Amino acid sequence: MTLIPKALKQWLGRRPKLRRSVFLLGPCGSVAFASLWVANFSLSIIYWFGNGVGVGAKDGALVLVTLEKAFQTNMPGWAIVTHRPIRMRWWFFIENAVGVGWYAIPLWMIILPCACAAIVAWPSKPNLLNHCRRCDYNLTGNESGVCPECGEQI
Repeated sequence: MTLIPKALKQWLGRRPKLRRSVFLLGPCGSVAFASLWVANFSLSIIYWFGNGVGVGAKDGALVLVTLEKAFQTNMPGWAIVTHRPIRMRWWFFIENAVGVGWYAIPLWMIILPCACAAIVAWPSKPNLLNHCRRCDYNLTGNESGVCPECGEQI
């Protein structure tokens, strides 16, 4: 029994470029966000846009920070602060303090779909001898040496 619906595998199988992209971007996204999550054990990384809005990673979550006029600075740029995390975030959170609003999505909620996308796009079986390597068209009885579906040399 498979956890991944057969229809989804077949749908991706008919779209080799999409499948390849998902297969490559899934692990890359997982590694990038997992690295950011590990870095959050000792760093907070926020990019300030200069209009009182910042986007970054803090306490194991992607955060959107908004500042009221009194707290705003006009200098956009990166703010990297070393610290010991007060607590790692495991669920969505919204915090509104005086002049500051924090809105966050935990990084594990981004890492998990990236990893699942890679698993779904993982080739489930090696290409059969009588199927095209590019589009998986059944080439049984083909004697021309060219796939009639995509034009790939066999």
